Amino acid sequence: MKRKKIGIIGAGLVGTALTKQLIHAGHDVQVANSRGPSTLQSFEKETGAKAVDLGGVVSDVDILILAVPLENIPGLRPSLNNLPQNVVVLD
Repeated sequence: MKRKKIGIIGAGLVGTALTKQLIHAGHDVQVANSRGPSTLQSFEKETGAKAVDLGGVVSDVDILILAVPLENIPGLRPSLNNLPQNVVVLD
């Protein structure tokens, strides 16, 4: 399997579980949340993922996973507007 660059928006229970599994499978994972990368220092240590801001999580990825509550998705639109067209988005 080809190593993928995966971005995840959301560092709650779902985002954490997905991150751990994807890192374990050998993928490069970067994670963003609404509060910024400085709030994800312990998340980085726990999972091995790289914490980035919302702008960074949509750049240079093969797959983007939205692991946020449904009501928060409309607020992500400005960040998602910069997402390259070839990126697969999973919600």
